[in-house]
Amino acid sequence: MEHPRKPRTATTLALSAVVLAALAGCGSGGVQGAGVTATDLGEAQLTEFSGTKPVPDQTESGAYAKLDTVQQTEKLREATTLDKPACLDAVNQWGGLKEVRSAPTSLATFSTGRTTITHMLVHLPGEPAKKALDINPPKDCSAYQSTSANGTKSTYSMRTLDLPTFGEESRAFLVETKVGKQRVKMYNLVYRHGEYLGTTTVLGPEDAEEMLREFTEAAVERESEVLS
Repeated sequence: MEHPRKPRTATTLALSAVVLAALAGCGSGGVQGAGVTATDLGEAQLTEFSGTKPVPDQTESGAYAKLDTVQQTEKLREATTLDKPACLDAVNQWGGLKEVRSAPTSLATFSTGRTTITHMLVHLPGEPAKKALDINPPKDCSAYQSTSANGTKSTYSMRTLDLPTFGEESRAFLVETKVGKQRVKMYNLVYRHGEYLGTTTVLGPEDAEEMLREFTEAAVERESEVLS
């Protein structure tokens, strides 16, 4: 569950998203996938969402492993030590699957000023998408601690969220930590929708479970309209 020319608040939240995603860390409806490109996936992203503004410089498309956001996250992982190493990528371990690494991917970002929503859409037909949803966080990752390269320690807590099913299958988690004196919450939902794997991440200081649900509902509907 995270770039130049960003407002200070957005920059802080985006960096926190990278930290949380790195350390925490698609159903019927006629959705098809033959010949799908990363550009096609970008067109299937929401162009607006109530109460938010798009963040163009945090929107990108390409092979999953080549996205700037993914590469920044992986660099951060290398510079961080966990007291429970198995909890690295706890909520998004599917990103290590070889089929995902080369898959066409689109990432879009929206902001309310205090809260950032990031949505990723990956073309992942067949068994890989099912495999991705079968990967669950280790059971002992309800609480863990990280130490950054400069020695700063941060404590994280994680729990599952009880939400409706999106697409054919989905799961959701809440990861919490502190950035300075401010508590930051990362709501993360991953779903399988036909030949696509989607993730919604909502990051900020406020409770945002309803925002996570509403955004994902709108995203799935948009995907069905554009990719069918």
